Amino acid sequence: RRVSVTREKIRREKMPRASSRNGTPVPMDIDAKSDGSSVPSEKAQTTYAVGQPVEAKHMAQQVGSFAAKWYSGVVRKVHENGVCDVRFDDGDSEDKVPLKFLRLPRKAKAAAPVKEQQPAAASSAASDDDDEPDEPISQGRGKRKIVPTTCMVDGFAVKRQNMYDLDEGEGSVWDRELGEKDVAFAGQERKAWDAPREPKPTARGKTGPRVASAAETDRLSKNALMKTAREEATVRRRAFLEPHRAVLTRFGAKLPPAKSGGPGIAQEDETLKQPSQIKIEMRDYQVRGLRWLASMHANGCNAILADEMGLGKTLQTIAFLAHLKFDLGVPGPHLVVAPLSVLSSWMTEIKRFCPELRAVKLHSSDVEERKRLITSLSEGDDYDVVVTTYEMAKSPNVTGVLAYRTWWRYLVVDEGHILKNDMSQVSQALRKFHFAHALLLTGTPL
Repeated sequence: RRVSVTREKIRREKMPRASSRNGTPVPMDIDAKSDGSSVPSEKAQTTYAVGQPVEAKHMAQQVGSFAAKWYSGVVRKVHENGVCDVRFDDGDSEDKVPLKFLRLPRKAKAAAPVKEQQPAAASSAASDDDDEPDEPISQGRGKRKIVPTTCMVDGFAVKRQNMYDLDEGEGSVWDRELGEKDVAFAGQERKAWDAPREPKPTARGKTGPRVASAAETDRLSKNALMKTAREEATVRRRAFLEPHRAVLTRFGAKLPPAKSGGPGIAQEDETLKQPSQIKIEMRDYQVRGLRWLASMHANGCNAILADEMGLGKTLQTIAFLAHLKFDLGVPGPHLVVAPLSVLSSWMTEIKRFCPELRAVKLHSSDVEERKRLITSLSEGDDYDVVVTTYEMAKSPNVTGVLAYRTWWRYLVVDEGHILKNDMSQVSQALRKFHFAHALLLTGTPL
């Protein structure tokens, strides 16, 4: 940009000047002749008509020409001084756009007849006089593609990633929440299909089908129960989200047809009290949070418990897991993923508030000890809650056993705001886990 300004100053200093009536020199633009010489000529100013396609710099009068970007639109009104009211293609509009922030569409410029080839000197002068770069509009100064991050919905700017029918938008809530797709593959691409390999020859002396052990049979039966629970939650969740069909449709969600005869919406039970297994008396707002979690579970919906720090989100979660086991008879296991700094706090508070919940800590920096813990967890069933850290959840050893082979009733993520970036390693690792329900805890505004 500095180089362009310097070239413009040098060109104007070398420009021939014509005298006005009082003798004051007046600079004039230059047109090149075919022989390479230059003659002064007046620069024509573009005029626009109503309905003419144009490109305008949106909000350039407020944020400046450098920060504004070019957007396509149509001239809606032309004022006496030449400024125009522009309606953009995305539905937004701007009034009284100056002529310096208007131009013809680049496609229209490209369609104009090509001038005869001029000498090098004339073409150099013309390139200096060009105010706009020759790069396409989709390229920035660093040659990076400029992708718009917002679009217009009913006159309001909405992030494109919040739309459901755009390529870069998130998956539809009806795909992610209603179980139309496997949650284990949400947010990641499926691997390419590989041709089946020929079976290896069996060793001598080994005949007949493989016999599953008692621990493996028990694990498979529990996984089948969790899959059934997720399917039942899908049916209840569909009925719960059906009243919001009109809202989701405005954001491009492709909804399945409404079903009749399904379960009704479960209302919040105002008579629900804290489980008797909780050793301390919960506060009123904590009991209200427990009732809300119970109603979300009854409607098959995942939940975000977003009380501020210090209000007892851990206690409400422990009371909710105790309510599932002792009041509703819904067994685990549940997986709690938390930062390393609060790992010991989770174990201490489970033992203090509800000692009848069997909790196991899964954390070790030793690789061999980590393998031993994972093996004991995969083969045993004498636990209700497994508490681990983000680092362990990303570990290949943990992912191979506890993510792919084991199903969890509830996946509880403490400090859940860390999942805002769905491309982070933690987010991608947790999406590989199999679970029937999910609960996020956060005290940080999302």
